[in-house]
Amino acid sequence: MKKLYVSALLVASVATVSAQKSGNLTELVTLPASAINVDRAIDTLEPASFSQACFTGDAQPFTLYGGATLGYVTGSNSYDDTKKGQQYNLAAGTTVSGVIVQYYMTNASNPNIFVTSHPVTAGVPAMTASATTGSVALGSLPVISGGIGFNTFAFGSAVSMSGDVVFAVNIPTTSGDTLAVLSTKDNCAAAGDLSWEVWDNAGTPTWTTLAANWQIAAGNPLNVDLAIYPIVNTPTGVYGLSKNGLAITAAYPNPANGLINLGYSLENASKVTIEIMDAMGRVINTIDLGTVVAGENRYIFDASNLAVGNYYYSISTGSSKLVNRFTVVK
Repeated sequence: MKKLYVSALLVASVATVSAQKSGNLTELVTLPASAINVDRAIDTLEPASFSQACFTGDAQPFTLYGGATLGYVTGSNSYDDTKKGQQYNLAAGTTVSGVIVQYYMTNASNPNIFVTSHPVTAGVPAMTASATTGSVALGSLPVISGGIGFNTFAFGSAVSMSGDVVFAVNIPTTSGDTLAVLSTKDNCAAAGDLSWEVWDNAGTPTWTTLAANWQIAAGNPLNVDLAIYPIVNTPTGVYGLSKNGLAITAAYPNPANGLINLGYSLENASKVTIEIMDAMGRVINTIDLGTVVAGENRYIFDASNLAVGNYYYSISTGSSKLVNRFTVVK
């Protein structure tokens, strides 16, 4: 098992790691704050940690960990890691149309990138993929600023999935690092075992959690979530997205040309805010509902003034934020 030490994070920079027994740490890359703050509002499901104070309270929530001789933790690195994945729990009846990934481009000359899904059985992802997106040439992936970008990898058609599933970015290993998936900062994770990787393991590809393979210091596992977002649709009336006492159903009717029901459920009375976003993730309407009682609730949104197209909406409380989508037709 590989055991590496990761340095303390430097704000707006890529943190570094050193091999075991080596204490010489160096900063690898400085990322502009604007690049780290890529708008992630276009996702429909995100790691639960992304609504915690350690994430939302930080103007620069994403980072990369790595080392000058090791490469990036969430890239192929010197261990020829081939997959980096984030685990989700999906409600029965969920379909997934694609996966959004935020990344840092390190070498645009290598082969194609794609995403696979892996059901989790007995606590370990299956080695064989249950579904595979189309591939995108590395050099064709968009870069927004400072090497940071995000891309939607689409399945040929929506795929039915349920239960625990890992969505994994497949990273080519020819010529070293190619891209690295952005992660939260250390100790900003929903749980210690939801971010995964496949590494060479002496010639036998093996799934292992990042926390099991990487350490900030001896006895202090690297505890992060990855910026990998499955785009999901859930059956009307089914609370397919939930975390920290907040759950939301699929919007209905959908598609719509007028009023749309945005359903959600609260375990406890909470302040609720709804944001409507366009297809690029730009907020076009913010609705402050104040304190809403516990139980099943809904907000009826008038979409009649919106142009035809796809939109996203987020429902957030003080401790949770969930995002789903709807389509406007005429």
